Amino acid sequence: MSSSTPATAHSAVPAPADLARAFVTPDRSRARPAWVELPPARTDVLTVEGESIALYHWGTGGPAVLLVHV
Repeated sequence: MSSSTPATAHSAVPAPADLARAFVTPDRSRARPAWVELPPARTDVLTVEGESIALYHWGTGGPAVLLVHV
């Protein structure tokens, strides 16, 4: 009994590094709709133990959301 699938079919699977790169690379092929643009932010700087942290504030009221990028 012979198979119509070549023995090298498994080589079509992308390498883990290529999969990781594809996962973290934004898709820039589509234009963003106008509602995605954020209004201007109010900025500030917080100093903690001699280190400066940039702060950006949008909106007033509503629940606070903290985003951290390390």
